[in-house]
Amino acid sequence: MRAEGMARMQQGLREWEATGSVTYHTYYDVLLADALLAEARLAASPATSSEARECRRVIDQSLALVEQTGERMVAAELYRLRGELAMHTAAAEHTSVNDHWQAAAADLEQALAIAQAQEARSLELRAATSLARRHQMQGRPLGEARRLLAQVVGSLAEGHSLPDFAEARAMLDKE
Repeated sequence: MRAEGMARMQQGLREWEATGSVTYHTYYDVLLADALLAEARLAASPATSSEARECRRVIDQSLALVEQTGERMVAAELYRLRGELAMHTAAAEHTSVNDHWQAAAADLEQALAIAQAQEARSLELRAATSLARRHQMQGRPLGEARRLLAQVVGSLAEGHSLPDFAEARAMLDKE
C-alpha cells in the first residue's frame, strides 16, 4: 500500500512537471522527500536504500529550484529533511563522528536560520527538534540544543496539541 502511494505521488509530480509549472513545486517535493525518508528508515539497508538515494535527489533538485526561482516557502524544511537524511545515514553506518554528522549539523543550522528569518515558528520548532535529536543520536548531552529547543517551545503561543510540539516537549521532559 505504501509503495503504491509513493508511486502515485511520484507519477503525479512527473505529470505536473510536464506542464512546465514550477509554482509550489518545492512544497510538493517536501511532501515526497518526507515520505521517502520515512521509507528509507524502514528499509533493510537504510543508508543505501533506493528510497534514501531518491530522497537525496529530490531534496537537492528542489534546493536548486529554490535558488533558481527564489521561492523559499519551504527552504527551511528542505534543509531540515536533508539534515535528517544525513543523520539517518550516519546512524545506519554506526559511527558517532563522520562527514554525515557534520553535514547534518550544517543543514539543520541552516534550516533553523531560515525558519527564524522567516519567522516560521512551526519550521523553527522542527529544526530545533532535529538539532536536539542529532545530539541524542550521537549520545551527547543536549546542552545548547536543549536550551534552544526550550526557547522555541516557550515562544509558541499555539499549536500545543500538534505532534511536533509533543515531540519537542517529550525531548525536553526526558533531559
